[in-house]
Amino acid sequence: KRAQEDPERYAALSKKLEQVLKSCGQHWDDLLKKLQELIDEMTGKDAKRDPLTEGLPDYCAPLMRLVAAAHAEPGKPLTEEKVQVLQTLTGEVVAMMATEIQENRDLWAPRKAADQEALNTKVFTHLVNVDMDLKKAGILADKLMETAKANTNKLMVI
Repeated sequence: KRAQEDPERYAALSKKLEQVLKSCGQHWDDLLKKLQELIDEMTGKDAKRDPLTEGLPDYCAPLMRLVAAAHAEPGKPLTEEKVQVLQTLTGEVVAMMATEIQENRDLWAPRKAADQEALNTKVFTHLVNVDMDLKKAGILADKLMETAKANTNKLMVI
């Protein structure tokens, strides 16, 4: 369930866990220490400043991570200016999705497939209108819809 609510975050944590397990091997003290660090990171006890989501409401963070991942170039960090542009884009998409979810409370019911598709098309069109490649926009729109569905309770109360 949590992985569906924030897929990018949990994919990164999964990768870190894999690295910890490989690097520590049978060194139990090191493994315990690294696992505790990972647990602290997961639970927010060791919250590091995340420039991607800083200044955004919590309910936007999972969607921002998806938007940023879709715009990232391998081995090249996003500039501060690009992060601001993507935060604005994320805010626009979240507002669009939240409005639809609030106005159409049973949006995710199977009988509302046409409404779901209409929202997906709105999100896709918005992404394309900000000069996103068609293929990437389609993939991102689908991921944003899945994540919005998993976060419906949060998006209902904004």
